[in-house]
Amino acid sequence: MPDGTIQRAKWERFFSAKNRIEANFVSAHPDFPAHDHEFIEIQMVVAGRCLHHSSLGDTRPRVGDVCLFRPGAWHAVEQVNGLDLYNCCFDSTLLAREMAWMVDHPALGALLWSIPLSPKQRGMALFHLPSREVKRCRTILDALRRLARADPAAAFADQLGLLLQFL
Repeated sequence: MPDGTIQRAKWERFFSAKNRIEANFVSAHPDFPAHDHEFIEIQMVVAGRCLHHSSLGDTRPRVGDVCLFRPGAWHAVEQVNGLDLYNCCFDSTLLAREMAWMVDHPALGALLWSIPLSPKQRGMALFHLPSREVKRCRTILDALRRLARADPAAAFADQLGLLLQFL
């Protein structure tokens, strides 16, 4: 942990309390200090560069790199240059209810539980997607972004369906 200070990122910055599932696109992402979240965040880099700090060490993500952060996993970005990324955030209570079946799924169980919760991973999973999959994920996340403007209760099933497709 950098110098012992981690900020709790404002819930409203990346994830509004009215939605349990949300995606956003951040163009020209700024430097951002060490912080963690009370929700699950999946970040996908689509352009630019930065230095990414986390409990797993320092990395320089490239287009197609994806980071999954469980609640409490801290990270920071600096030396940002033209960084564009998508954030997909969702309430971790979904894992205990609507998405509980995934724990037994070989790929989804590993993605959401086994990998990030292993002691070495410290609440994070890092991986890279080929350009074809980045394009497919962008389409899904853009659809999820559009639903953020809809009535949360009416849009929840559609949001959950898109989140499952993204995962």
